[in-house]
Amino acid sequence: MREQFPQLRITLGNSLASTELIAEGLRREFPEAYADYLGLEVVGRTSLPERQWEGSLQAGELMLETARKFGYHRWKINACYESNYRLDAILGDKTQAQWYVRDLLLSQAWGFPDIFIGVIMDTGNAYAGSFWGASGLCTRDPFTYPKKAFVGVAFATKMLDQVTLVRTIPTGSRTVYALEFRRKDGRYVYPCWTSRGTADLTIATGSSKCEVFDFYGRPLTKPASGSLSLTADTGAKYLLAAAPLVKSITCGKRTYPEDRPPASAKVVNRMDNAAQWTLASKKEPLLEKTKGVVMPYRTFGKYALRQVKDDEKGDCLELELVEPNLSLPKVFHEYAVLELKEPISLDNRPHSLGIWVKGNSGWGQVYWVLEDAQGKRRISCGTRVHRADVFDYEGRVSISFDGWNFLSMPITEKSSIPERSTGAVDNLWEYGEVTENERIRRPAGALAYPIKLVGVALAAQSRPLFLTERHAHRQIVRFKDVSVFDE
Repeated sequence: MREQFPQLRITLGNSLASTELIAEGLRREFPEAYADYLGLEVVGRTSLPERQWEGSLQAGELMLETARKFGYHRWKINACYESNYRLDAILGDKTQAQWYVRDLLLSQAWGFPDIFIGVIMDTGNAYAGSFWGASGLCTRDPFTYPKKAFVGVAFATKMLDQVTLVRTIPTGSRTVYALEFRRKDGRYVYPCWTSRGTADLTIATGSSKCEVFDFYGRPLTKPASGSLSLTADTGAKYLLAAAPLVKSITCGKRTYPEDRPPASAKVVNRMDNAAQWTLASKKEPLLEKTKGVVMPYRTFGKYALRQVKDDEKGDCLELELVEPNLSLPKVFHEYAVLELKEPISLDNRPHSLGIWVKGNSGWGQVYWVLEDAQGKRRISCGTRVHRADVFDYEGRVSISFDGWNFLSMPITEKSSIPERSTGAVDNLWEYGEVTENERIRRPAGALAYPIKLVGVALAAQSRPLFLTERHAHRQIVRFKDVSVFDE
């Protein structure tokens, strides 16, 4: 192929995070000159675009790291034909559209020469019942009506076709994004978006000579005098200019309108008195995972617990990873378990849990720890049955935000919280006996009420992935008002 068709781009693999064909190629010393790209198969489904696990678009970073370890330094990553499917039947048509466009933005940021977004239309046969066949930008035959995703992806393509990334623009928040791309026609385009909620941005432009568009391509107000106020949200907005435009971006107020506690939520502990809590002093077997070929990897970390007075919430509890273990691989999370000295009996059979968290955009994850009537300990960290970190596909308990936000988790199928990760709430909770090789032997039987709240836990990386780069990040998070609802 190289000799006869030197102009062709050659991609090795159709894989998740260097598995299967790519792994075999690396082991067998596949000549680097015979390929140009590592082929990334993106599961997509209901996975938050910017969150990394081995089935996500962000698994491309794991591919590159693996290739570098094997001595391959020229290869980049690229999408495969079988890549990136999201169902509006599960996500809703608005979220499907927004996440497809963010997939496109991430692909351009990584420099993919090929970008695949779902299929052009839902299939007209039984394959539409799969995770892939109903991921189209249009509905199925015979109507093929355009979905919101069609409009969003079409306008994103108009703005971003064949662009080159110039820089990532700091916004003051790691989960509020702004990129500068140079287009093939010489103009510059600036998409802005968030992983979660909204962010009030002040954009210093130095010029009013630009166009501003919303997610669907509708014109917005232009800068008046070298400065633009823009509310970024989970749907990308765009600035388009003839020359480099953005000088700086300042992030102001953040809001999370989709993460509200229900009126029926009942606080079971204010989390305002550190004397009621203690940090576990040893490893938690249900969280500890240092072996195997799939994520997540978690190990016991050195955290500090403090009672602090927050400007907004008053007295609350604060956890900080005070001594990150930098000898660990970068993908490892370090965890802490914050336990009540006297566990709280949840007598009215609640089916959902909640907690207020002051986030730091550090991509940590929050867990609840329960004990059922039979004394079995349960932690909401996902099971190892799936051999992957699938319990938080959509980032519901991921710290992809700044400031105070309400996080929640279903306990049983009777929860009012829609479960769009695995489809079975029991798969969100780890319990059972941990064997020597860190596998779980789960007993038969459902959760036995009454249950007790034992504590909450936090796991975080010291060097998380932010879009296309890892950076050291101070992991400090606050907690307030752990609650129950759906009683």
